[in-house]
Amino acid sequence: MPTHRHDDRPTIVYIVSGTVTEHNSFCKVPVVYHAGDVSTEFGPGYEHWWENTGTEPVTFISTDVLPYDSDAPPFVGFEP
Repeated sequence: MPTHRHDDRPTIVYIVSGTVTEHNSFCKVPVVYHAGDVSTEFGPGYEHWWENTGTEPVTFISTDVLPYDSDAPPFVGFEP
């Protein structure tokens, strides 16, 4: 994954399979993730990139948490 930032949106990543190494601006040494691990990515100045350092393809599920920017109430039509 190319170098990118998370100044404006936090992200949660779940590693499904494989081994991936994250190089980021907050850590002096790379962080290694394996299947079952979770990475949280956020904050001003947080810049990083990932490298597949394992022997198999890496599969992950990633979701960005975007700000709610609307005059309408969230969960329209949702009744608890």
